[in-house]
Amino acid sequence: MTHLFNFLAERGVTPNGLYILHSIHTKIGFSEYVLPLRTETDKLYNAGMIQQKESDPLHQRELTETGLKLLHDAEKFFIKGKGKFTTHHDEWTPMIEMFRMTFPTGSVGNTTYRTNVRDLYDRFVWFFDNYNYPWELVLAATKEYVKSKTDIYGKPSYMKSAGHFIRKQEIDKTLVCMLADYCDKILEQEQSNGESEGIFKFFQGVEL
Repeated sequence: MTHLFNFLAERGVTPNGLYILHSIHTKIGFSEYVLPLRTETDKLYNAGMIQQKESDPLHQRELTETGLKLLHDAEKFFIKGKGKFTTHHDEWTPMIEMFRMTFPTGSVGNTTYRTNVRDLYDRFVWFFDNYNYPWELVLAATKEYVKSKTDIYGKPSYMKSAGHFIRKQEIDKTLVCMLADYCDKILEQEQSNGESEGIFKFFQGVEL
C-alpha cells in the first residue's frame, strides 16, 4: 500500500482523487463520499486528469488520456496472481534481464542458475522494500559475486542461483540477502581505498 500512496503523492493526486477518477470511469456516484468535492475535482481539472464532455448538455465529466493512464497505472498495484506484474514491470524488466544474464546457464541441484523473470521480479520487490541501493550498484555487485564464484575453467563453484542470491530462507526461517552483502562490500572497498569515482569504478563490463 505504501507504494501506491507514494505513486499518487509523486503525481499530486490524493486517494480521494483516485476514487473520483475510478468513479467517473466506471460511471458510479461519488459526491456523497468525497468532501469537499469541489476541491478534489478542481485539482483533477487543473492537473489535466478530467474534463467536461464537449457535446454533453449536462456537462458530465470524463477522464483525459492523462487521467486514464494514471488510473490504469494505479490499478496495477492491486493486481496479483500468475502473470501479473505491478507498476514497476516496464521499468525493471531490462535491469532484471541484465541481472539474470550475468549468471551462467546450467543448474545447481534442481534449480537453474538463471531464475525465471517472474520469480526474480517478486524477489526484487522484496529487495527494494528493504534496501536502498541503485540498480547500477546491484548489477555491479552481481557481476562481482559471479566472478568470485567462477573457477579458473570458467565453471560455477559453490554459486547460488540468481533467486537465492537476492533472497534465501534458511532452516530457521531467517532471510539471507547475499546481494545486499555484496553491495555493502563494494561500498566498503570504495571507502577503504578512498576512491573518488564512486561505484562507477566497478562497472567495467556492465552495459547500462
